[in-house]
Amino acid sequence: MGKIAAIGGSAPPCDLQVIDTEIVRLTGKERPKLLYVPAACGDDLKNFHFIQNSYGETLGCQLDTLLLLKESPAKESIREKVFAADIIYVEGGSITTLMTSFEHFQMAEVLEAAYRKGVVLAGKSAGAICWGTFFIENKQHKISCLGLLDYVLYPHFDVKGSHEELGAIVAAEDIIGIGIENHCAVCFKDEEYRVIAANKDAKAYKVYRGTNVQRMMLDSSSAAKWKSGEDH
Repeated sequence: MGKIAAIGGSAPPCDLQVIDTEIVRLTGKERPKLLYVPAACGDDLKNFHFIQNSYGETLGCQLDTLLLLKESPAKESIREKVFAADIIYVEGGSITTLMTSFEHFQMAEVLEAAYRKGVVLAGKSAGAICWGTFFIENKQHKISCLGLLDYVLYPHFDVKGSHEELGAIVAAEDIIGIGIENHCAVCFKDEEYRVIAANKDAKAYKVYRGTNVQRMMLDSSSAAKWKSGEDH
């Protein structure tokens, strides 16, 4: 039905070039248009230079920004930017801020339409979480997400305590969780997925209710083939 790249996160000095390259490849275009959405960090453009360096200078993308909070664009302007893009890249930050701004600007409808049209939806941290069904912040605040993927997406899965926290969410909500470490991405295409690792030690996991999370590691090889979404 569509293409989504959920990135766990990043930290210097490791870059995400292999992941960025795969996201561009998913468009099937030589010079795709990328729309950068930094609402989760309050429209702060401090990380935009990473996008410019990787997607602009190295991968040849045409770049644009959608500043929901600072510019309060009209609905038609939002639709025009979204449907002109080949990649929508949602920056990380606060999932609460992101989903609140998405709700205010009625982004769910336009992003779902873009997804079904074949636009590649991508993002890291909060920008990965948003494509799932919901997220529980600070172990108590349940935040509804866009629901384009029928999972709870949990980034920064190499942080201490994250395995236990996602396991508790999965057990309480009876849903499948996807834990994604920093420098790793899970790319979903139609009913298949592929794991891309920018760092050879980075991994992603499928977490099921009542199942040891350590046994749910997905194939994290950068040369991994697309797999059925039903594969364990």
